[in-house]
Amino acid sequence: MKRLLTIIFITGSLIAFSQPIITSSTNMLMVGDITYSVYGDTNIVEGNSGANQNWNFGSIASSGSPFITKYISPVGTPYESNFPIANLCAQLTNGGVTSYQYYKTDSSNISYYGFASPSLIYLQSDPIIQNHFPITYNSIFSDSFAAHYTTNSIDVYRIGSSTLIVDGYGSLTTPTGIYQNVLRVKSVQNYIDTFMNSTTLIGTGAALITSYYWVSAVTKSELLFVYYANSIALGQSNYSKMVVYYPGIVNGVSELNNQLKFSLFPNPATNNIKLSTTANTSITQINLADILGKNYMLNYKKENNDFIVDVSELPTGMYFLQATTNNGILYKKVLIER
Repeated sequence: MKRLLTIIFITGSLIAFSQPIITSSTNMLMVGDITYSVYGDTNIVEGNSGANQNWNFGSIASSGSPFITKYISPVGTPYESNFPIANLCAQLTNGGVTSYQYYKTDSSNISYYGFASPSLIYLQSDPIIQNHFPITYNSIFSDSFAAHYTTNSIDVYRIGSSTLIVDGYGSLTTPTGIYQNVLRVKSVQNYIDTFMNSTTLIGTGAALITSYYWVSAVTKSELLFVYYANSIALGQSNYSKMVVYYPGIVNGVSELNNQLKFSLFPNPATNNIKLSTTANTSITQINLADILGKNYMLNYKKENNDFIVDVSELPTGMYFLQATTNNGILYKKVLIER
């Protein structure tokens, strides 16, 4: 995505249907934090803005296993020297490739300084303030930015602007559960790119990116993120849409695990693991992914309310088990030892 994309951090009121007030005191991400996300199907639309909304997206189907973002110190990261002012780094490993996003935080702002991976270094020559605290319903914040990166020996220079509008509050339903005191933030970003080969102008491009994301005090992960991008570059147009939601994991444990009688034994496991559920909870699918996001096919059989899963062929390591049930999606960390 990942705007790891663009991140809003908040805290909210504890009174149902009240207007949440966002501050940095409790939900500003910091070194040592971990957030979780999972891609969903793109069949949903973002719904209405306004007060006391009831956004229901409980039917979103997941696409793959959760991905993990770790927030670390920039010191010691491979691209530290490119981002000397940053004091926070978001690390994401996907498909065996690790990327880094760099930020600077203070008591009221989080500013984005750029992105780096083995194939690309994206530098914000004018960092963008991605959030300014405090905010609440009807808050508006705007900022301009500039950036530069090089791809295929072509230099790309970008200038743009971004506006955040807190356009709604209410309750939100996702496959994970129902959340109260949720704010919806609408982000509109425009930018223009200039493509240069040395001193020769090759062409230009432009983009309009509109996204909606729902946030509350229950987690530092965005509860739901809906992203639209329309762009044109060197005469080629492109449209994309993405949906990402919070899978209900706190420190690797599903929130649903506390609501349903769901257990996994043994853990650590060697050859088989047994998943036990209540009589009114049925499991329809089981997936397992390693910490790099690689998915493994599993053989399993049902015995009464239990599922016996064969893990005998898996390498030693930490895995995330995802069980799709009639009551939602459950997650467990599983350690395989030999």
